[in-house]
Amino acid sequence: MSRGRSKGVVAAADSAESTRRRSSEGVVAGRSAHLEHLVAQMVDIALDYLCQGGVLVPTVIVAGQGEPTIHLFGDPMDELCDLDAALVRARNFVDSLDAATVQRYVWAYDGYAGEGASHSDAIVMEVAERDQPHGWQLAVRYQLHAHGASAIDESVRVVDALDTPLTDRP
Repeated sequence: MSRGRSKGVVAAADSAESTRRRSSEGVVAGRSAHLEHLVAQMVDIALDYLCQGGVLVPTVIVAGQGEPTIHLFGDPMDELCDLDAALVRARNFVDSLDAATVQRYVWAYDGYAGEGASHSDAIVMEVAERDQPHGWQLAVRYQLHAHGASAIDESVRVVDALDTPLTDRP
């Protein structure tokens, strides 16, 4: 964001192969419709914060038994929110998730996607689902404008595969 705050990790990969349309094929092949729904919900939440003039504080949606729960690691309307400390708290929270009770999660924070001239603001997400070989880092580019923020396009870019608290490990 252009407000002088630090941002999360830079999401660099941006090949044509890594782009999936949110509305048609899945973000990540082999993932459930439930995870796809959480990703879409997270993008909507993040854009809502930004459209209201707020900041994208680290946010985690966790799904287990029952309804998914949303966890905020800061106040989206607090321009002085310490995003570095919030990222640490969110990372610790995600790392402590119990794979026995959590089915899937989506963690989002403010970051960048692309390299060089194609570098832009992005909603960066870590997503995982229980019993999968790995999780994924995703990015949705957005732009700020006079009336808030909007996604540059409806594409969710797959950036990288990740080890997560829910994924199978050797």
